Amino acid sequence: MSSVDTATRKAWWTGEARDRSGRPVCTSASLETADAASRWYGYWDERPFVDRVELTEHIIDRTERVITYDDLPGPGQATTPPELPEGAHTAERFFRFDRGPAVLPTGDCVRRHHAWLIATQQGHIDLSTLRLFEVNLIRYARRIELHDLGASA
Repeated sequence: MSSVDTATRKAWWTGEARDRSGRPVCTSASLETADAASRWYGYWDERPFVDRVELTEHIIDRTERVITYDDLPGPGQATTPPELPEGAHTAERFFRFDRGPAVLPTGDCVRRHHAWLIATQQGHIDLSTLRLFEVNLIRYARRIELHDLGASA
């Protein structure tokens, strides 16, 4: 099984207002919409003590695909990260079942968790319906200008 079952993209923005000396005056929390980022930028850009306002766009691309135990790294082997696409900053791969812990970092963790499920949960859940997923996260972060917000949204 090698097809991508789901692919999602999450984008958000952060801002930083700086004074004439380049010191941060205010750093935003996550701004979940382009409109919120634009309004945050406008508010700080109007302040006389702010010399410049910087925006950073953050993106996480998440892909999940159903795999079999044969697709897991062998015993004792590390999980290899996915290839880092151009412009990306980090890439990580982990595994998860459709029920249970959200992150199982290695094939060994998957096998241990599955053994635990068999030992403790048989009769409580139907283990034959459990699906195993490989999850890849690719993270991007880049400085943008205010006019880029329309293209990002």
